[in-house]
Amino acid sequence: MSQDNFIKNVAFNPAFVFVSQKLGNNCAVLLGRMWRYSQMENEICEASIETLSLECGIGIKTTKRCLYKLERYYFIVDMTPKLRYTPHQYRVKENYILKYWQEYQLFIQEKISEGVALTPELIQGFHDSQTSRMDKLVEISGQTFQS
Repeated sequence: MSQDNFIKNVAFNPAFVFVSQKLGNNCAVLLGRMWRYSQMENEICEASIETLSLECGIGIKTTKRCLYKLERYYFIVDMTPKLRYTPHQYRVKENYILKYWQEYQLFIQEKISEGVALTPELIQGFHDSQTSRMDKLVEISGQTFQS
């Protein structure tokens, strides 16, 4: 395969930095791949766990663990939670990801302007506060996010 053909056949797959910091590289790559699938007509990722696993270069059990984490931290929503023995449909929560990224950038800029050293603990504290805030919103509303 020539280099030109190779480049044409390779899809760009984003890995979100803040997801990587919060959940690890495997989850960041998986979310990026799911986001690419959700760019299609119906805006839903319908790829099977096996397909996602193969395309991301991670094991099936790791893929399942990452799906659980991504759903737990509100980056994706399982649109077919009771479905068994067939691929689920996932909606990637683009608005939430964008808002999270904007708040992350503001947090980093604030800390830099204050002269605070950006330690892993400080960044993890930001991620934890975002997650607890979302947990409270879900608890108050009594519903899951389906948007």
